Amino acid sequence: MKKLNRILLGAIVLLSSQAQAAFLSSVNDPLLNGAVIEQFETFAVEATPTLSNGFFGIYESDGETFTRIDDTYDGQFGVTGQSLLSLGESGITINFESTISAFSINIGAADFDWFIEAFDASGTSLGTGTRLHNTNQGFSMGWADSGISSIELYAELTYDTVLFDDMRYVVETQAVPVPAAVWLFISGLIGLFSIKRR
Repeated sequence: MKKLNRILLGAIVLLSSQAQAAFLSSVNDPLLNGAVIEQFETFAVEATPTLSNGFFGIYESDGETFTRIDDTYDGQFGVTGQSLLSLGESGITINFESTISAFSINIGAADFDWFIEAFDASGTSLGTGTRLHNTNQGFSMGWADSGISSIELYAELTYDTVLFDDMRYVVETQAVPVPAAVWLFISGLIGLFSIKRR
């Protein structure tokens, strides 16, 4: 009976636990399983003030238009094929049409450390992270949390020309009202075992 009570208590704790915010430093993080991967291969090679595929929109945070899809650096700085070349002074902002639970992007040719900040739909910060730069190989950085609506990426100093590639994001599924039914089921089990105990 004690073992069963411990199992029930463990189930309750598991159900009541919330997703924890996490900085991601690898594209192999399990939180990115099932991610959509944007490699920027379908966009025209050109300068552009904003970039959108209908689900996300990317723009320079300072309002400048120094962004373009580029294929010059294929095979360099950790990028393959086309990449997003950012020349802006304040990094980029990525807005999503619906919330995501995990995000990652590859940054190549960085000369400074880079920061990431995630926001929910109301503009509240969900947290920040920092990644040390590596100009030769590039690096990935990301964030995981429930309810991510936008991401900001920016350099330690105001100006750093970098290449963005292999952007990954996990789209959140709509919440189903299962927890209430599960709570009811667990409460019933607890009541049933309490009666049997007597």
